[in-house]
Amino acid sequence: MKTSGDLKSLLTFETKRLLHAKREQLKKTLGTLMTLGEIYITAMVMGPILLIVMLTILSIMGNVAFGLSPADQLNILVFFGLPTISTIFIVILNGVLPEEE
Repeated sequence: MKTSGDLKSLLTFETKRLLHAKREQLKKTLGTLMTLGEIYITAMVMGPILLIVMLTILSIMGNVAFGLSPADQLNILVFFGLPTISTIFIVILNGVLPEEE
């Protein structure tokens, strides 16, 4: 303001600078969210489906792993594994997302 004396050009410059900084921050956040979305699909959708199919095949063969039957392993996966992974994912999302201003 002191150097040019033009308030309009100063405000225009500052507005463009702040919008550019915000746009860059949003691009970073969007990239991170896309990566986390892919991880979520892999861990919470494809992972349990794969484990359920594998444990079902093992139950047909009659194998026992870790001293647990395949039915017990499925119960542990469904009732403890999935909620634990979901909780961990929520904590990660909370840490990654920017705070509201």
